[in-house]
Amino acid sequence: MTDPRIQALVDNLQENLDVEVKNWLNGLRGNGDKAKLAKEIIALANGGGGRIFIGFEDKKDNFFLEAEPKEGELEAFTQDAIAEIVQRYVSPPCQCRVEMVSRKGSENQHPVIIVPGKHRTPLFAKKGGPQNESPAAGKVYIRRSGGYSEEARTQDDWEKLIDRLVKARQEDMLDSIREILNPSSEVLVKDEGLDIWHDKNIEVWQQKVNEFPKDAPPRLKNGFWTVIFSISPFQAEGLTKLDKALKTMPKFSGWPPFTYLYQDEYRPRPQDNCRAPRKIAVFSHGRTLPGYEKSLHN
Repeated sequence: MTDPRIQALVDNLQENLDVEVKNWLNGLRGNGDKAKLAKEIIALANGGGGRIFIGFEDKKDNFFLEAEPKEGELEAFTQDAIAEIVQRYVSPPCQCRVEMVSRKGSENQHPVIIVPGKHRTPLFAKKGGPQNESPAAGKVYIRRSGGYSEEARTQDDWEKLIDRLVKARQEDMLDSIREILNPSSEVLVKDEGLDIWHDKNIEVWQQKVNEFPKDAPPRLKNGFWTVIFSISPFQAEGLTKLDKALKTMPKFSGWPPFTYLYQDEYRPRPQDNCRAPRKIAVFSHGRTLPGYEKSLHN
């Protein structure tokens, strides 16, 4: 199903700050055509993202006409082909997406290159076009009113670009804070059985620390926090790969929540007829307490 927003754009195609219209660019056979496309990708990305519609002729009565592709031109605009152009001409590279769309009432297909925005650094041309054609290596390109892509030259150009980059960084930071305060259900799933298992292990830990003197560090008098998890279905090929997967989990305190599971001292051991190895670790100021994890393996 075509994205309704893309369908609306192609049915009433107009170039603007986030929409660029191109012909078939000779099926991207020449380096000059590839460089032209890269320039538009850079400009749109620096402007906050946008879309490039391929396969249209110049306007007639303020309306872009469809251009019939020559042999191989439509097939040239694949995801891999665009990714190769980005890798060759754009720095830092961005991940563009290619979709196919048709105007209402038409059977002709047109590639649409969707350029992401909200980059934290400006994108520039890593390599120039052939015979000194645009883009020029090392130059930053932006969008201008009327749908033009040009080099950033003036103070106003750079102020607008820097402002977008700063806002993108701020949004990333705010998203990270929101995820910490209110983790998404896609990452953390409530498991009542796991909560019961957690409470039982806390009881075991409490019994252990009660054997120590009142002011002993293992009592964690300044407080503690725990992390519990289950993996379903379990698909890791070994503890090393499992450990690498766990390192991608959110860090709620700045410290990773798990120890190195493939070390013998910390590796999970089944207890109490538990069907699958799980683990609970005790932390004090972001550090695990050696010796206490082992008594809590389950």
